[in-house]
Amino acid sequence: MFYVVLGWLLTIQEFPLTPHPWEIADDDNGIKVYKRVVPGAPYKEVKGVMDLAATPKRVFELLYHIEDHKTYMPFLDEIAIVGDANVNPRLEYRLTDVPLLSARDQIVAMEYNDLGNDHYELKWRCLKDGYPEKADVIRINDCYGYWQLLPIEKNQTHIEYMLYCLPGGSLPTWIVNRMSIQVPIDVLKALQNRLLSP
Repeated sequence: MFYVVLGWLLTIQEFPLTPHPWEIADDDNGIKVYKRVVPGAPYKEVKGVMDLAATPKRVFELLYHIEDHKTYMPFLDEIAIVGDANVNPRLEYRLTDVPLLSARDQIVAMEYNDLGNDHYELKWRCLKDGYPEKADVIRINDCYGYWQLLPIEKNQTHIEYMLYCLPGGSLPTWIVNRMSIQVPIDVLKALQNRLLSP
């Protein structure tokens, strides 16, 4: 497992071609969603942005402790840490089941960073190996993204949630690009509801 993570660290890099500028794609009650074309990539990156009434540390801790994610994150059927929970990045397994689509799973190398001054970053990238594949579940091998958590006022956090995913299977590109716009909205709403719940 050490060599799997090491390989991920050695190969992670920026795209060789600069992505296009972000364009607004949706605005849903304070959650703004942006999209952009990445040269050479079949699908678009998407990014959700919102301000939330919670400290960056509280948001970070909620995202870090994944054992609670199944209780509030949309379409998440299974999530688990693979191997050592104390390494950074650590390997995480996720299985999602969206209505009308085949179930999909992924292994991600998830890196959790405290950048100082109440600024936190989480970033991830899919790995092809590290967990047995399941029958009738499509394995996602190409995905990456990040969370940026920045303080803006006392007990206020500016959140950016970006992702790119090649979902596998035979979904048409235009459907994937359209569905991906809704993902940040659903995830950020779920996070907001969890943080504001008693």
